[in-house]
Amino acid sequence: MNNISDSGLRGRGGAGFPTGFKWKSCRDATGDEKYIVCNADEGDAGAYSDRYLLEERPHAVMFGMLMAGYLAGAKVGVLYIRDEYPAAITKTEQAIAEFETLSFNFPESFTFRFKIVRGAGAYICGEETALINALEGKRANPRAKPPFPQVAGLFGKPTIVNSSV
Repeated sequence: MNNISDSGLRGRGGAGFPTGFKWKSCRDATGDEKYIVCNADEGDAGAYSDRYLLEERPHAVMFGMLMAGYLAGAKVGVLYIRDEYPAAITKTEQAIAEFETLSFNFPESFTFRFKIVRGAGAYICGEETALINALEGKRANPRAKPPFPQVAGLFGKPTIVNSSV
């Protein structure tokens, strides 16, 4: 985890939040279940980077989620993909099937699975807590912070939310 912090890697969202701090906060949070969420429901007009990555490089996105899951202790990765991107959904489904056939050199106790949720294209879901509410089947309104998602996110469990880029 120190290597990620030392690298200076930051989120690509508006806040540019330090990735190492976010992942470490989730890892250190108490919880029997933890989640990694990829927000690929870009709402900015003319922005297609999430679409491009999931259509052309879904394995790279999923590998990043897998590494975040391993480092934070999460076993589930949720890809929230804009429903208007059917090719991205199809390519990601194919990549998930391919990932399930691979064997990685992780301890046997670590398992990780991916799930796709089709997004409704709501601009507000760019805010991580609004996205979490949408994933829980609630209205996509932002939540007050704290607590931050790394401590109490999806279904009240520690959650890392990152954009696909």
